Amino acid sequence: MNPRSTGTHTAGEEVGTITPDTLPGMKQGMHGPLISPYCWESFDYGDILHVAADSRLTGDPILGENERLRFHATRFDDQGCVLDAYDRICSEIADPYVHFRLPQGFLELPQFILSIVGAPGSGKSNYLSALINSLQHSLFQNYGMVLKDADPAGNAPLNDMKNCLFGGGSIEQAALLKTQLDGRMYLRIRRNGRVVSYPRPFVYSLVRSKTHQGMCNLIFYDNAGEHFEPGIDITTSPGSLHTAAAAALFFLVDPTTLPAFRQRLQFHPDPQLKHPGRIDQQDVLLAEMEIRIRKTLRLSVNDEIRKPLAIILGKSDIWMTLVDKSRFKNPIRDGIFDRDAVMNNSNLVRELLLSVAPTIVANAESLSKQVMYFPASAFGHSPTRLPSGSLAPNPLRIRPHLVEIPVIWTLSQQIQGAFVEKTADKPVTILPPAAPIRRSVVPLPEGEYRRAPEGTYPMPPLPPFQQQETSSILPGSTG
Repeated sequence: MNPRSTGTHTAGEEVGTITPDTLPGMKQGMHGPLISPYCWESFDYGDILHVAADSRLTGDPILGENERLRFHATRFDDQGCVLDAYDRICSEIADPYVHFRLPQGFLELPQFILSIVGAPGSGKSNYLSALINSLQHSLFQNYGMVLKDADPAGNAPLNDMKNCLFGGGSIEQAALLKTQLDGRMYLRIRRNGRVVSYPRPFVYSLVRSKTHQGMCNLIFYDNAGEHFEPGIDITTSPGSLHTAAAAALFFLVDPTTLPAFRQRLQFHPDPQLKHPGRIDQQDVLLAEMEIRIRKTLRLSVNDEIRKPLAIILGKSDIWMTLVDKSRFKNPIRDGIFDRDAVMNNSNLVRELLLSVAPTIVANAESLSKQVMYFPASAFGHSPTRLPSGSLAPNPLRIRPHLVEIPVIWTLSQQIQGAFVEKTADKPVTILPPAAPIRRSVVPLPEGEYRRAPEGTYPMPPLPPFQQQETSSILPGSTG
């Protein structure tokens, strides 16, 4: 089976070019309110491509001879549905830059990119796997919301990692490989004459279970930590630039590399504290992230970066021995998201970081005015060192701790009331549904239909976090 037929792509495979001269009919300098989840370039509704439905229309100039043709809509039926050259209704849409299929709900729902950043070996893959698992349980049990897989084929690598951790197998089976700069978590695209690795987007839809009303799409990436380090040329290695298009930033702090933490925990048995030669430069990564965002968005040093920043002090099962655990509160109680508990925990984590790594606090608070600090543990216990030297948790003992709270905190600012009031007592305030995306059509005498003039299509409101990003974000891009 051809992996492209389901929208998936083989690891390391070169899957296309996105230079304007190789895209028939593609406009140079595309701009608009939509952001590509693949390359983070902006485009407008009229730029969207449609995927041919008839099997005779096989062979795309970008994705190859085995993929259905992508095309700009010019013909419609009397209901306004797009038709291909053989009068088949086309229900799928594609990215105008890379031609990959766009996820379900892309036009109807706000798209929130949630960027997880951290140093190499900080545990981002473990955290992301635990995060999705915990979100799916917590959102449904506490708020009657379903976090649905919006792209099962594209999300397969992340779902596989989640199954490794929570599948109840052996410790050996629960060991996750470090994310590589080229691997299953990346798509390789030829851009401006170069083959470039972009992190694969993992897309999930948030839906109200009772009303079946979609609220938003959440988009995550699993970058190798090296992509965030200084010295990476973001023109040839743009894999970290989703941070500039993100609705919120999540920086995962690894306490086991902080010298002051290691000194205080020198008698702790966790094997992560015994790893020799680990150099800490997490404050540098924060500073580098700010520089890249400002450069990409063309912001001056005095311009505000309007993005919430969650500083997540991970592996709390280790460092909780240094503090009074009773002072921390669970922000989710009886279906209520307690903002006071979030602030309480934030103050405690910030106080701890100030005593052991003040430069992390300084860099975080210079990057954003909306900083919150969170404790979290992806495993809830210390991992075991395997004979191979890798570390793995015991699947039977995994108890993620507060990993979902940063995301719920972010969404609580966008979906007012949804995570504060009890759903059993009061109706939940959700994002207003966008107008259905159906193109206006103009009938022609011969029975054909053409696209109506630009500006006649209903457009859903742009999410507040993304008002700052309405142009192409890649440096030197022509669209």
